[in-house]
Amino acid sequence: MKKIIILIFVVALSTNLFAQAPQKMSYQSVVRNAAGALLPNTNLGMQISILQTSATGTSVYTETQNVTTNSNGLATIEIGAGTAVSGTFSGINWGAGPYFVKTEIDPTGGTAYSITGTSQLMSVPYALFSANGTPGPVGPAGPTGPTGASGPAGPAGATGATGATGPAGATGATGPVGPQATTSITAFQPLGCQSLAAVTTTFTKIADIGTFTKSIAATWIELNFQSNFAIQGLGTGTGVVYELRIDNAATTLGRATLRLSEVSTQFPGSITGIFPGVSAGAHTISIWVRSANGTAVSAGYDTGCWNSINANNMYVKEYR
Repeated sequence: MKKIIILIFVVALSTNLFAQAPQKMSYQSVVRNAAGALLPNTNLGMQISILQTSATGTSVYTETQNVTTNSNGLATIEIGAGTAVSGTFSGINWGAGPYFVKTEIDPTGGTAYSITGTSQLMSVPYALFSANGTPGPVGPAGPTGPTGASGPAGPAGATGATGATGPAGATGATGPVGPQATTSITAFQPLGCQSLAAVTTTFTKIADIGTFTKSIAATWIELNFQSNFAIQGLGTGTGVVYELRIDNAATTLGRATLRLSEVSTQFPGSITGIFPGVSAGAHTISIWVRSANGTAVSAGYDTGCWNSINANNMYVKEYR
């Protein structure tokens, strides 16, 4: 049987807000075969366990589900909505962690689970955690302190004599106008689903991600781009470097870069850079990528195409 590689990247990202705590949390993974190819539109058999204390700890809840991957090989389930094998999801005391999620997968859709993975729940949805808490009693109000005594009023001083009005001085010359403080911030949401299939040691553009208009020539520009970055394979390299540019030119003050050194389906991050010497007028922002050394495969941002939930944000600050 082919070995299946599971890359888990989202656990408990969403819960519904109701009067009572929701008894489920979202879980997503991308499924690949031993050759690194995605398994799209494939029925999988899954067993999911919540382990307490450690990656080999006691299971406080286990359930099974069947799920079909989408055209990108992405499997999406809600833990708590499957067929319970042991325990109850609502009975988990989320305050008694840490907790770990163990997944077992049968790539043929049955229950002969051949692939196992375990990862720690680094955070628990607030609604689930607070459902296990017991509010403490409200403490009594402290007594009001006594009002202090007013001190005696001092005597009024004598009014001095009014001095004579002096002559008016000559009007001085108007001084030059000093530099005006200028700060403006704009924001927009670039389109996602952008990647470069073959990455080499030379910077290559992934995409133009938006435009802005600079008001004053003497100001500086600061860019901050927030998104989810991804590499599908490193090939012979050890990582990739992303870079923001304005009008296809890198900044002359430091760097506007982010390095990603491991294969990841979605790595949340941001790139910030300061660009002096940008002329007034309209300009285009682009994102570029190169490998740190060797080659890499399919490096990009928002490859899961999540921009509908505001996954990509670009902030442009103009200031002096």
